[in-house]
Amino acid sequence: MANALVPPNSSEITRTSASGGLFVGYSSTDSADSLKSFYENAIPGSGMTIFSTTSAGGSYSWVFAKTEGSSFGGSVTVGPSTDGGSGSSVIITLTSE
Repeated sequence: MANALVPPNSSEITRTSASGGLFVGYSSTDSADSLKSFYENAIPGSGMTIFSTTSAGGSYSWVFAKTEGSSFGGSVTVGPSTDGGSGSSVIITLTSE
């Protein structure tokens, strides 16, 4: 699942895993708007259902799960680069089945 959500043109900047969960941060040269389109296809394409979509201030977030009430799912948040440059920052959280 984590591999299906790696943003295009990105570098992994942090990864933390714990029992039952994974948190990964990426820096991408793609714009947040471009990545919005990517995730709107990649999340359902990985077999997940999007249950919530939020946008504010040029950032986008999706909450998804295998099925409603499933403990297997996570979230993706995409926003403008935090280092002041162009591109985007992406944070992915996943929970295991």
